[in-house]
Amino acid sequence: MYRLVRNFSLASAVAIVIVSATLGYILYGKLMGDLVVDTELRNASVARSLVNSLGPNLKAFLDRAGDSAPGYLVSSTEYRDFDIYFRRATQGLGILMVKVYRADGVVAYASEPSMVGEEHLDIPGVKAALDGRLVSDLVFKDRAKGFEGAWLERDLVASYVPVLQDDAVIGAVELYADVTEPLARAISMAKDLIIVTVLLFVMLFVVLFFIVNRAESVIFKQYRAIRRENEDRRAVEQALKESENRLQSFLDAASEWIWETNSNYVITFFNARMGECCMGEDLFMGQSLRAMIDRGLQFDPEKWTDRQSDLDDRKPFRGLVFPLAVKGEQVYIRLNGKPMFSEEGIFLGYRGTGTNVTEAVRANHERSRNERLLSLAFRSSPALVAITDIEKGTHFDVNEKWLETFGFQRDAVIGRTSSDLDIWEDPTARKRMVRAVLEQGFVHGFEAALKTQSGEVREFLMDGEVIKFENERRLMVVAQDITQRKREQEMLRASHEVLEKRVRQRTKDLHAAKEGAEMANRAKSEFLANMSHELRTPLNAVIGFSDIIKHQMFGPVGVGTYLEYAGHIKDSGEHLLNLINDILDVSAIEAGKMELREGEIDIQHVSQSCLRLVGERARKNGLSLLNDVSANLPGLIADERRVKQVIINLLSNAVKFTPKGGEVRLSARMNSRGGLVVAVADTGIGIAQQDMEKVLSPFGQVDSSLARQYEGTGLGLHLTRNLVELHGGHLEIESEVGKGTTVSVHFPPGRLAYESGFPHRAHDDDDGDVDDDEASRAMAGG
Repeated sequence: MYRLVRNFSLASAVAIVIVSATLGYILYGKLMGDLVVDTELRNASVARSLVNSLGPNLKAFLDRAGDSAPGYLVSSTEYRDFDIYFRRATQGLGILMVKVYRADGVVAYASEPSMVGEEHLDIPGVKAALDGRLVSDLVFKDRAKGFEGAWLERDLVASYVPVLQDDAVIGAVELYADVTEPLARAISMAKDLIIVTVLLFVMLFVVLFFIVNRAESVIFKQYRAIRRENEDRRAVEQALKESENRLQSFLDAASEWIWETNSNYVITFFNARMGECCMGEDLFMGQSLRAMIDRGLQFDPEKWTDRQSDLDDRKPFRGLVFPLAVKGEQVYIRLNGKPMFSEEGIFLGYRGTGTNVTEAVRANHERSRNERLLSLAFRSSPALVAITDIEKGTHFDVNEKWLETFGFQRDAVIGRTSSDLDIWEDPTARKRMVRAVLEQGFVHGFEAALKTQSGEVREFLMDGEVIKFENERRLMVVAQDITQRKREQEMLRASHEVLEKRVRQRTKDLHAAKEGAEMANRAKSEFLANMSHELRTPLNAVIGFSDIIKHQMFGPVGVGTYLEYAGHIKDSGEHLLNLINDILDVSAIEAGKMELREGEIDIQHVSQSCLRLVGERARKNGLSLLNDVSANLPGLIADERRVKQVIINLLSNAVKFTPKGGEVRLSARMNSRGGLVVAVADTGIGIAQQDMEKVLSPFGQVDSSLARQYEGTGLGLHLTRNLVELHGGHLEIESEVGKGTTVSVHFPPGRLAYESGFPHRAHDDDDGDVDDDEASRAMAGG
C-alpha cells in the first residue's frame, strides 16, 4: 500500500512538474500570441486610419519623395507637416516609432529623420507588406529613438501594414508599439501559474493518503466512467454520422456544387448537385484543373493567365468563368477554389465550389451588346446629346455632334461645368430647365440660346430627362440646332412685313401718282407759261433786229449799229438753242436714250475751264468767284462734256441767285469713303426746305415772281441731278433762306482712277470736247 502511495506520489510529482512547466510555457506562448495579434490589429487600425486620413496627399507625398533627395525631403514643409500629423495621431497610443516606405522599399518618412532614404527590402516584414500582406513580429531593442526621444531596452511589436490605393499597393507603414509592460505581466502570470501548480502538487501529495484509502471505490468509479465514456463516444459517432448526412443533404440542395482535386490538380470528387446542373461525370471526374484553365484562356485570357500563376503559387481563386460544351450547347461555369495543405504544410490539392452561370453570362453579353448599340447610337446621333450633373452641370459625356457644333475638344469638356465652358447665353435659362426637370422628371421643347467656343450664339430646341448613369442620377439633354429654322422664320416674318409694307407703299404710290399726275398737269401749264415768255422774248428780239437791218432803218447795212444788232440776234438764237437742248437732254435721259462718252478727265482742269466761262458774268454781277479745288486729285472716269455741263449749271445758278457783293465758291475733294465730292457754295437767297423737291423737279421753280426776276426754265437742277445719277453718283443740297446754298455732287469710288492721276500743271485755254460756246449755252439755260 505504501509502495503504491510512494510510486504514485513520485509519478504525480514528476507529472505535476512537467504539467506546470508545460502549462506555464503554453500560457506564456498564448499570452505572447494574443499580445502580438491584438497589437497587430491595433497597429493596422492605426496605420489604416492614418492612410485614410491622408488620402491622396499620402500618394502625392510618396511620389514626391521618389523625386527628392533625402536631405531636401526632410527639410521640406510637407515632411514637417506629415511629422506633426503622425506625432499627434499616435500620441497616447503607445506607438514609439513610425516609418513609411515607398513601393521600392525606400524610407520616405521616419520618426527618426536620419533613416529617410534607407532601403529595407531585405527586411521580410517590409517585403511582405509591399506584397500586400500584413505581418507583425515581437522584437526587443536595447536602444532606439522615436517620437518621444531615445529609449532603452524595450519589448516591441513591429507591424508592417500595406498601403493600398485603388486595390494597388503604393507603399507600406511600419509601426513599433511598446509592449514591455504587457510582456512583463505575461511572464509574471506564467511564473504565478507554475507556483500555483507546485502548491497544488503539495496539496495533492497531502491528500494522496486520503485518496489511497478510497482507491477501490475510485477504480470502480473510473470503470463506470470509462463505460459511460464509450457509450458517449458511440453516441457522438452516431451524431457525427447524422451531421455528415445532414451536411451532404444541404450540399446537394445548394445551388453550388462541391469539387476537389489531388495534388496533381486532377478532380477526384464532386457531389451529386453537379449532375443536376447539366454536368456529366465525364466532364469533370478525372479531368485536370489546368485543362479547364486552357479552356478559360479562350474565354478570358487576361484573367486566366493570372490564374495559371495562382495555381503555380497554390493561391486561392474566386469567380473564374470558363466555357464547356454540354450536349452541343455552350455552358459557362464559375469556379471558386482554395488550396489544401497538411499539418506539415504539404500541398494536397484544391477544394472549392462551382456554379452554372450560363444565363448570367448570356445576360451580360446581351447587356454589353445593348450598351455597345446604345453607345453607337449616342456617338452617331445627328442630334446633340450631353449627359451632365443635374445641379452643377458637370459634363460626364457628350457625343460627336455636340463637339462638332460647339467646337470643343472632348478633353476640354469632360469634367467641366457649363459655367466653366460659358455656353449658356442666359445662365438662368439652365436653372429654369433644371427646375422643370426636377418637378416633372423631364422637359420637352425647351428653347434656349447657347454660345459656341468661337462666341457664336445659336438657338437650340432641347429635351431633358433624368437617367441612371454610372449608378447616379444624371441629366441627359438632347438638343437640335434650330438657328437656321429661326432665321427662316424671321425671314418669313420679315418677308410678310415687307409685303405688307409694299402693299402700303403701293397704295401710297398710287395716291402719290395721282397727285403727281395732277402736279405734272399743273407743271405743264406753268412750263408752257414760262416757256412762252422765254421763247417770245428772244424771238421778238430776233424779229425786231432783223426787221431793222432788213429795212436799213439806220442807213446802209455797213453801219456799225447793225453789227451790234447782229450780235443781239446771235445771242438770242443761242439762248433759244440752249433752251431746246435742255429740253431735249431731259427727254433723252427720261427715255433712257442718253449715252455717256466716258474717259479719264482731270477734274482740276475741268473746274478751271468752267470758272473761266462764268467768270465774266460773275464780275458783271459784282460777285467773288473762288477756286477751292484740291490739288493732285485722282483722275475721274466720266463724260467730260456732261461733267462740265453739271458744274456750269451749278455755277450759273449760284451766280444767278447771289446778290451783288456775294461769294461763289467751287471746291473738289475726296470724301471718307474714297469718292470725289464737287461742291458749289454761294451766299445767295437760299432755298426753303419745303421747296427742295420742287426745285429738283422738271420745270420746277419756287414761284412765278422769281421766274420773272431770274431768267430760267427750271430745268437746270433737274437736268444736273439726272446727269450725276447717270454717272452712279448723287446730288445733295444744303440751303438756308437768306444765307446761301451749297450743292454737292458725289461721284462713287469706282469712278476714280487712282493708279494714274493727273500731275498738278498749268492749263491752256483748251477746254477739251466742250467748247466755251457749249458751256455758255449750258450757263444761259440755267
